Amino acid sequence: MAAVRGAIYAEERVELQATSVVHGDVHTKRLLIQEGGEINGVLRMSEDAGQPPQVSQRSGQALARA
Repeated sequence: MAAVRGAIYAEERVELQATSVVHGDVHTKRLLIQEGGEINGVLRMSEDAGQPPQVSQRSGQALARA
């Protein structure tokens, strides 16, 4: 079994095999997941989903994008 802990940001697509498990959020334009694959987190699919949020160096807080 392959497992990932943490967020995934993909500019094009994410592919999960039948034995794959993601413990975290997935941000991508396209997703292919075989039967049995798991995502334990939030799935966000959009044209700009592959870009991680910008973080302020001063406060460590994520900044909203316009």
